[in-house]
Amino acid sequence: MKELKPIKVAFALLLLSVVAGAQQNFTYSPATPTAGETVKLLYKKEGGLKTLGGSPEAVVYQISANNKVKISEYKLNKAEGDDYTIDVPTDTSARVLFIGFLINKTFDATPEDGYQITFYENGKPRAGANAGMALFYQYFLEDVGGKNDKAKAMLAFEKEYAAYPDAKKTSYPAYLRLLTSENKEKANEALQKEVEATLKAGLKTEEDYQYVEQLYGAGRLTSQAQFITGVKKEKFPQGKWLNGDQVSKFSNEKNAEKKEAALKEIFAKIATDANWKNYEASKGQLAQQVANAYSTDGKWDEFERVLDTYVPADKADAKAMAYYSAANKLVKDSTKGALAEKYAEKAFAYATNLYKNNAGTKPEDMTRKDFESRNKSYYAYFGDLYAQALNKNGKQKIAFPIIKEIALNISEGKVDSQNGTYAKAAEKVVKPAVLKKDLEQFVKSGAATGDIKDLLKSLYVKEKKSEAGYDEYLAALQQESMNKLLAELKESMISQTAPTFAVNNIKGEKVDLAALKGKVVVLDFWATWCGPCIASFPGMQKAVNKYAEDKDVAFLFVNSWESSADKKKGAADFIEKNNYTFNVPLDLDDKVIGSYAVTGIPTKFVLDKQGNIVFKKVGGGSSEKLVDELVAMIELAKTAGAKAF
Repeated sequence: MKELKPIKVAFALLLLSVVAGAQQNFTYSPATPTAGETVKLLYKKEGGLKTLGGSPEAVVYQISANNKVKISEYKLNKAEGDDYTIDVPTDTSARVLFIGFLINKTFDATPEDGYQITFYENGKPRAGANAGMALFYQYFLEDVGGKNDKAKAMLAFEKEYAAYPDAKKTSYPAYLRLLTSENKEKANEALQKEVEATLKAGLKTEEDYQYVEQLYGAGRLTSQAQFITGVKKEKFPQGKWLNGDQVSKFSNEKNAEKKEAALKEIFAKIATDANWKNYEASKGQLAQQVANAYSTDGKWDEFERVLDTYVPADKADAKAMAYYSAANKLVKDSTKGALAEKYAEKAFAYATNLYKNNAGTKPEDMTRKDFESRNKSYYAYFGDLYAQALNKNGKQKIAFPIIKEIALNISEGKVDSQNGTYAKAAEKVVKPAVLKKDLEQFVKSGAATGDIKDLLKSLYVKEKKSEAGYDEYLAALQQESMNKLLAELKESMISQTAPTFAVNNIKGEKVDLAALKGKVVVLDFWATWCGPCIASFPGMQKAVNKYAEDKDVAFLFVNSWESSADKKKGAADFIEKNNYTFNVPLDLDDKVIGSYAVTGIPTKFVLDKQGNIVFKKVGGGSSEKLVDELVAMIELAKTAGAKAF
């Protein structure tokens, strides 16, 4: 980035045309700003904004000490021609600024690194500046029109350590996790080297031991981390770790009464002990845990008492989440309809206030657009649950306008679960012809649940006086969504040689990927602690069942990153308990998942018959959509060998 000597903004307007460098349309003063100063920005429309009418706006990301992110939004001041200015006040703890310029939803993505400003101290970038850049490159660059870049993030970390070696204590574990996702072998070497250097320097403080714990944790070396933890506790029996340990024991306590007693003790320490002040912001979530424990026991009076007694007035979100969680469980119990409706209504009232009245305080690390989008999501999901409860209680007339707004207007008919709630309310409220048209559209768009298809069938039979022709009618409706899905998937197809592996599965049988050449193979990386993995398994079982007789398709559910003390037993017990018929290879040393460069689970790969990766899917999904998408991938993979990539 080109930096200018401190000059007045007015004079910069005259010199802008002769400024060289990749960011000649962007200047600022002072040239080497100090945190706490107001930075004056001068911007000339560039990139995709050049041809757009209207004045640009700016989204400013300020990254401060401890990677605190503060996002501010500004309307720029018009100067001359396409030139705009803005004054940005900064905090004394600021390390770096990143700025995104946009008109409507279009960002100027001209500089690949983004528009950035580094803060200086004693004539050089201050400590934490490059680490702040690493954070932005890794997580936020895509939010201002660029592409997140792990390589640039790692280089920024390395520049930080070259300038400030002690900075490793605050961010090296994050660097190792990033490096692991790109090159596990190199990450292991870096980890061992840093551990050796730290041990050689001597572990003198509790923080030194904690640092080594974090290093081992970043490398997923659980036993080594646990050993260091034990030594730390022996060396510092009254150390700061006691606070975290007490909170951890509280969280793990299952007995509701004991959990509440532990909460009282923690709250007392927060009120009187300075070492506990950092837990002040978590009081709502801590109280919510106790309420949830009582809800698990079905003690609903106690559940309500805890929420009313312990949740701070400014933590209404924690209370709403507790009501939502309870209602979500109760709505499945036909004997608890009134209570489910009561709690769902309370949660929905909170969400309605946020969405309709713009209530609540925007978190510093969110843009206004993201804040409003989050509130809209709360309204949609909480309202859907409230409508479900109303439907269960025969109050479809009350449910209908709520779920219609949510399913058809807010979600535009794209969320199958909300469409299902709408169908159940509409069945009792609207005319069959109108309902049939809505259901047909859900099927066409690929957002229809099994219940929706069943209801559509009943309407079809009622109209036609027969089931004759229904299968063809449904297939024709589904073809539109399938054609769209196939077109999207074809665009996303890749061709990469799949790393081979040979490991034992939970039955002790050898699973050799190379031996499966000639088959389409679905790899699903998962762990027993992974909620989204588990949520996707009912849909995955349906896919396994569909291809049970197809000798050209194989499914491998690779258990990786497993946290169970006995990894094999943990995975096997989970599969047996849930009656899944999965072939589960055990990636005990995480080498398989490392070879596939997986950064989060669940991650699925579809391999063609030649052993090439043709699809990669990160995340889970609802049962119906997951099966449809996976089936389409498998069918495309069957013919992928004939494609030219």
